[in-house]
Amino acid sequence: MKKIVFIYPNKFFLEFIQSYLYKFNFLVETATDGISGYNKAVKFMPDLLVVNKVLPSIELDGFFVKKKIVPNLKNTPLFLIGDFSPKEIIHYKDNLVEGF
Repeated sequence: MKKIVFIYPNKFFLEFIQSYLYKFNFLVETATDGISGYNKAVKFMPDLLVVNKVLPSIELDGFFVKKKIVPNLKNTPLFLIGDFSPKEIIHYKDNLVEGF
């Protein structure tokens, strides 16, 4: 089974997505804040991270830095959810995504 970690602040969405994807043979771990999501990702070693733009307890930049230094997560693909300005997209592409 492929493994996914969703980090999103809405518990109801997380419960839905976890049960829905399980029907398609995905194992899903969820978290409503960045720190617990990061810790779950380190232990769970997912095939994909899905992260909301706004993370309670850690800023997205900090999450990227922490992801980059952990060998098990460094090359894990990451899908971002949120409303990003063109300036933010360039910032993340140029400063944080390189090396993933």
